Amino acid sequence: MINKSGSSILRKLTFLLAVTIGILADSVGDLVFFLSMNSHTPVTCCTANIDSPDRISAILSMYFLGHGYEQSLSLAYYLSNLFLLGTAGYLIQKNRLDKNVIHRKKSLALVFLMGLVNLFLTALALLEVVGPRLMNLPHHHCPYCLLQYVPDSFFIIGLLMLGTFGFGWAFGLEVIVGDKEEMAGNLSGYLNKLYRFCFSCLSLSLLMVSVHLILGGR
Repeated sequence: MINKSGSSILRKLTFLLAVTIGILADSVGDLVFFLSMNSHTPVTCCTANIDSPDRISAILSMYFLGHGYEQSLSLAYYLSNLFLLGTAGYLIQKNRLDKNVIHRKKSLALVFLMGLVNLFLTALALLEVVGPRLMNLPHHHCPYCLLQYVPDSFFIIGLLMLGTFGFGWAFGLEVIVGDKEEMAGNLSGYLNKLYRFCFSCLSLSLLMVSVHLILGGR
């Protein structure tokens, strides 16, 4: 029975790993393509659409925060990231990932949901506020131009994605193997390491953005 259970878990984890690798490979391929573009690369100007008042990021920002949302969105970006980091750090510091499965699963689910909300707010902030300031182009909101004009934005976005996906992986591992007695003993150690990795990635991403903004963009 144990062998069958272990084999089933291994197949699920292998499938999740394959999907994740595929998504990351596609994302990295897109990023490498845009980073390799230069002034001689023929492209269609994105300004007309991406800087339109009817762009989706502006509409969503106005819907949630109202007109003149720039300052509120910047504040939401920092508060969301700091609150997520604080919650994850609390779970690590207080050894809450070593508790019984029921309490641990609730904690992991909460952080996972917070990570999704943070990803949404951060995406809006990057498009509407942070990206234009990093490029020193206050009225330009193109994410592809951000990757070209601010090369280390690749790491800013990559670290954000790694941290967010990591919290999702932690919750996924808990759902898949948390109630398997033969594997539950080692799970808390893996979760602690994964949370520390996610904490480091998100902290570094936030720090890089802050340094850019303090120094006045690129």
